[in-house]
Amino acid sequence: MKLKSILSLLGSAVISYVLFYFVTSEFIYRVYSGSSTLIIPIMIALLIAQTAIIFMIIRLITDKTVDRSCVSILWIVYAFAMVVLLFARPVIDYQAQPAIFGLNRQYMIQILLNLICFMPVGYLFRKQPRNRMIVISILLILCVETLQWITHRGVFDVMDIIAGTLGICAGYALMHYISSRTH
Repeated sequence: MKLKSILSLLGSAVISYVLFYFVTSEFIYRVYSGSSTLIIPIMIALLIAQTAIIFMIIRLITDKTVDRSCVSILWIVYAFAMVVLLFARPVIDYQAQPAIFGLNRQYMIQILLNLICFMPVGYLFRKQPRNRMIVISILLILCVETLQWITHRGVFDVMDIIAGTLGICAGYALMHYISSRTH
């Protein structure tokens, strides 16, 4: 490893730790309501992902390149985080929410987080035609919501389906926009 890469990694780790200590951990404690035994692995995964993202940004600024290993680490951490966020919750008794009820602040934050959390999936569909991507997105989100309903780990919510599908579509559109601007 070159000295520049080592310094970039150390700088990323320091920045990430400070950001994690003051911002990320506070955010997770306020938002996450799942199993308390999973909080340590979640925090470690988030710290690794945050460090990898900062490292990638530093490398992109300094070298105009992104390491494939960092991208692979980010996809693994993303998959782990999605499984935890979607299925590592306490069992829920009430399982269907067919329409929009009680548009309070917490519910709106949840919808926004759903939209943001599914945006990276749009990248995975970047080579699919738009109509096929939309159908696959709807089916994927329906599968997630159905699994949450069957396992009692979430609520089968129409707004989750809409937000998740829109998140995937937004990620797909963003990927196409970025690739059109760079080529």
